[in-house]
Amino acid sequence: MHYIRKNIFVIFFSATALFLLFWSLGSKELWGSEDRWAEITRVMFLSGDYFHPTINGEPYFDKPLLSYWFIAFTAVVTGSLDELSTRIPSAVAGLLALWATFIMARRMWSGKTAATAVWILLTSYGFIFWARTAAADMANLTAIILAVAWYQFRKEKLGFFTYLIFYLICFTGAHAKGLAAVAIPLIAVFADVLVFRSWKKHISISHAVAAAIGFAVYLFPFIFASMTNSGYTSDGLYLVFRENIQRFVNPFDHKEPFFVYFYYLPELLMPWSIIFIGAAISAFCGFRKMDRNTLWLLLTTLLIFLFFTASGSRRVYYIMPILPFCAIMTAVMLNSELFKWKNIFCDISKYLLILTGLAFTASPLACIIMEEKFLVDMPLILYIIGPISGMLAILVFIKRYSIRELQAKITGSSPEIAPLILSVLILGGAFFCFQFPAMSSFSTNKKTSMALKSDISKVPVANIAFFKKAPVNMLFYIGRKEPFTVLESPEDAKRFMAENRGPKLIISFNKYADSLIKVLPAEIKGSPILVERDPFAGKGRNNISAWKIDGAELD
Repeated sequence: MHYIRKNIFVIFFSATALFLLFWSLGSKELWGSEDRWAEITRVMFLSGDYFHPTINGEPYFDKPLLSYWFIAFTAVVTGSLDELSTRIPSAVAGLLALWATFIMARRMWSGKTAATAVWILLTSYGFIFWARTAAADMANLTAIILAVAWYQFRKEKLGFFTYLIFYLICFTGAHAKGLAAVAIPLIAVFADVLVFRSWKKHISISHAVAAAIGFAVYLFPFIFASMTNSGYTSDGLYLVFRENIQRFVNPFDHKEPFFVYFYYLPELLMPWSIIFIGAAISAFCGFRKMDRNTLWLLLTTLLIFLFFTASGSRRVYYIMPILPFCAIMTAVMLNSELFKWKNIFCDISKYLLILTGLAFTASPLACIIMEEKFLVDMPLILYIIGPISGMLAILVFIKRYSIRELQAKITGSSPEIAPLILSVLILGGAFFCFQFPAMSSFSTNKKTSMALKSDISKVPVANIAFFKKAPVNMLFYIGRKEPFTVLESPEDAKRFMAENRGPKLIISFNKYADSLIKVLPAEIKGSPILVERDPFAGKGRNNISAWKIDGAELD
């Protein structure tokens, strides 16, 4: 019992983090870009080739290899490649990022600051969302904060070993997402050099040798892939240049206004955005009174923000690596006298959380409206979890001294901040662990794929084609070894229908179907064998339809 009382924060936080990141993790079907990670890994297992990623037989080296290897390893451990094993690497990376953030914040400031920082990070919308998503973004964030935390932990013991581990973390992380895993830690080191005027300590042969070894480790998979390409037409090193350097200075896509991160960052930090904005304003106003550690943090956060803003290619998830630094900055300022308007910003956040709790409590009304409007049966859990979580999120603000002291103990934070943490935790847990997974029961992509799978398995692969584009999630769920034909135009569809004997299948997104239907035989134009029906979107443009050619029944 003494051990539990002494370590109640560690126990409570660890259990909460595991629950938030892993509960119902595999319940939702693949969505968005998740299918690329799953399908590439599936093909790697089939081919035994883990250095030449492909999708439907076409090279796809747009992302480095490490994130696919993480998924492959997880699939071997769990015994299956599915939604859960595809997402577990991101969730594990999230745990590592929280640990690194806590260790660095505790070492540089205090245990209370570290506890507040990791709660803010864990319960931020952007962090928990991407930690529960199969992608490389959380691994990228984790590599960056691990490298920076290692540097801060070892900066008084600079030498070959310190530099080697630093660069190995950076360049290994670069194999998850890209060179940002190298650039951002170096920006943090640069800020440290400016604040502490320690540039002479970094000029050494051991530093150069360690950096060279790290770079060699980074190059090896690309060189090996190039030497063993066997007709593979994609060059990993070229795509490193294209996806990192060219995209930064002369982007070919993802072009958004230069000011976009001024609202993307608060979006990722929800519901802590209000307090973060107040903390950031106070930090900039009071930087002359800061200790050097906090000044380093402020400068590092600013430089990271400017780095991503300077890039010509911008997306909301690109700036995710800044989240641990923002969380620590918010926690530092909450425990600092420099945050002059702390009570005002905290009160605003408190009342917004209470309003959100009231909305959660009333959520069964929204379920009833949805059922009547869309003629669906909403999952029972949505009627239960909303009111319970909403009321609990409001009740944590009861102003009793004994309750506030208990809240402070279990969160490791101050009595003023603890209720905010618990309210956000309750609402976030209800949404991500119960409400969001429950709504996945209405997703139709997997159901459509499985409905086609039995028919497709009876047709020679040469007689199956996708029009314009093959849905990657469908490739994964169908699970055929051979790649499918992709028809680029109506003329290609005509030739496909004229070739080979036997039944044929053509599958198309509804947004492309109009031009395909024009060349289909008249008797089947209005009679697709399958139409994906989303209860909330009807025959949406991104839904799937399939036609059987020649009128023959599938055996």
